Amino acid sequence: MRHKPFNNRITWGTLLSFCLWNIWLIRNYNQFNNKRDPISCDYICDQSSDEILHND
Repeated sequence: MRHKPFNNRITWGTLLSFCLWNIWLIRNYNQFNNKRDPISCDYICDQSSDEILHND
């Protein structure tokens, strides 16, 4: 699974790094602002796709 892409452009490694980054950001935001905002999977996929497009 490590070398198989998540889709045509995003690898699992790239997706995992963006997932972990967003978990950390949302956790800190919720902790310091006393909120309970969820993590958006769609946002994470969009963000990782944008990053790949900018690096090509």
